[in-house]
Amino acid sequence: MAREELIGRMAVDIPEQIGRYTITRRVGRGGMGVLYQARDNVLDRDVALKVMSTEMMSDEGSRDRFYREARAAARLQHRNIVTVFEFAEAGDAPYIAMEFLHGRSLAEYLASGDSMPLDTRLDIIIQLCEGLQYAHEQGVVHRDVKPANIWLMKDGGVKLLDFGIAKVAGATLTHSGSVVGSAAYSAPEQLSDSLVDGRADIFSAGAVLYELLTGRRPFEAETVTGVMMKILHDTPPSLRTVAPHVPEAVAMAVETALQKNPELRYAHADDFGADLRLARYLTEPAAATVDPPPPVDPGRRQVPVPAPPPNVPPPQPSPTQPPEMIDVDIDIDRAPGRRTRPKAQRLDQRTVAALAIGVSAILLIATVVYFMTRETAPPSYELAIGSTPPGAVIAVNGVATGQRTPATLTLPEKPERVALTLAGFEPVDVPVHASGTGPQHLTYTLKRLLRIESQPAGGRILLDGRDTGLVTPAVVPMAEPRAKTLEVQLTGYQPASQPLTASVIDRGSVRVVLPPPPPAAAVSVLISGDYPFEVSGCGRPSGPAANHTLKVTAPCTLRLRAPDYFLDMTRSVDQRQAGRLEIAAPKLASVQLRSRYEWCTVVIGGRAVGSPPLDLELASGSHNITVQCPERTYVARSFVIEPGRSIRRLDDSLR
Repeated sequence: MAREELIGRMAVDIPEQIGRYTITRRVGRGGMGVLYQARDNVLDRDVALKVMSTEMMSDEGSRDRFYREARAAARLQHRNIVTVFEFAEAGDAPYIAMEFLHGRSLAEYLASGDSMPLDTRLDIIIQLCEGLQYAHEQGVVHRDVKPANIWLMKDGGVKLLDFGIAKVAGATLTHSGSVVGSAAYSAPEQLSDSLVDGRADIFSAGAVLYELLTGRRPFEAETVTGVMMKILHDTPPSLRTVAPHVPEAVAMAVETALQKNPELRYAHADDFGADLRLARYLTEPAAATVDPPPPVDPGRRQVPVPAPPPNVPPPQPSPTQPPEMIDVDIDIDRAPGRRTRPKAQRLDQRTVAALAIGVSAILLIATVVYFMTRETAPPSYELAIGSTPPGAVIAVNGVATGQRTPATLTLPEKPERVALTLAGFEPVDVPVHASGTGPQHLTYTLKRLLRIESQPAGGRILLDGRDTGLVTPAVVPMAEPRAKTLEVQLTGYQPASQPLTASVIDRGSVRVVLPPPPPAAAVSVLISGDYPFEVSGCGRPSGPAANHTLKVTAPCTLRLRAPDYFLDMTRSVDQRQAGRLEIAAPKLASVQLRSRYEWCTVVIGGRAVGSPPLDLELASGSHNITVQCPERTYVARSFVIEPGRSIRRLDDSLR
């Protein structure tokens, strides 16, 4: 059942019930679907219900992303992140039930032109950073931090909305306003198809704070392309010029968050929040404290100054001052009429309070001046770099150091990349994620390079029976675990194979001679495995079975395929194997694949298998794996999976 409501000038059908929720009203519509206010009839509470739109449901990719993002958001339980109660389907329509928030979005506040104290603006971003820090610790990157996704609660709290959903949906929108709104807060690496991590959210938070402080975005242009080009290449107008009233500490924090190089930004969201807390503290007015007057001694009392002798004219007090008071000692047991000795003059309470306020103000000003003007020694960075084998030439940030591994380097600037070169080994050029100025130890295993030649040239190179895609002559990095056999195949010649012993690999080169083909020979081939697979080639196709017995004429090539277990391999049969040949299919492996990219799709051998973590059963050996994310695709070539049960992380092999 549905009822009809007038939204603007358009009549819109509103469902009366979705799942166990009674629809109260329609709140709005976004790129992925419609948002309703609803009543949970079981728990008797208001909820916000996001229902995927009909046009999005027809797109399997959008449906999968909706599922993945809902699962990611449901894992995040934090006071500064909107709480997801349930993810389910009503008919064919997926929906997310989450807490219903009272207040307004930061985008609505900015559009209203309402005023807000500086400490309140800083507190919004401080709370935002707390939510982002928690999400990043759980492996979730928001990727679409902007004022529309920041909710200001009536009690002063801040909630972060739409983890990734708005970003995924925004890629298919054609309304330039919403696309520009997202692009204006995107980090450079999001626009250049580079690796994106939590530091992209820090850049976006800095862009939001810039707008909060100035009333304008840091990067503005008339078109989406213009905004993106400015983010990639231009420096935003300095806060010191656009908003000179902004304290220096705040301007420096925003400048750090908006660095185009992620390595120069804050490493963590809570680092950004900590600097903003300090800046907020330094901008708050000092609270003056006044010590209470000392207790009155029972043996002392205040009396007026005695009158002078009659022949001395009395002093004329100021008309605004009370009679001067002095302290005198009174001995209660002393005989009456005896004069007492006057003591030191006592300051009145108002004078003490004024002095206390003045001293506090001077101390506060001195502290601020000290921290803003003190000269600090330039930072130095210490790197201890080793390699296996040792002796590699070291370069840091593209500059040769003149030292070889192992070595400890003291650098005047933050290291961003380290390169190692050693004759006979594959060069290493990798980024460095320095976590501070303290010592950092780095060790790299260098891959031996093996030059493979054949006579004649042009033969296909196979290592342990797997085609490398290279032809002779070629230089091949010998990754661990090292291959044990080399085979070279060339049409019109017999294959040539050779064991790859440690001495052969360490020599750095190997040359094989391909013999001419012998006369054709009949070979009986027995192929066995632990699971069904099909065999083709050699003119003897065979359907799925765990064991195959074939009679073939050599030379020829057999192909083994089992799509359910991601098996696709070839095996050559030559005349030297005349008689009987036994081939064993790879053993099965049970593996759990893990990755921090839990919102992405894993593809093995061209087949999508879902989002990590994944429990799979597949043929052991080397596989080509890709991880397809909305922002880019990562590749893990020749990812080796051993037989048996194991847990493997993809992240270290992704490129």
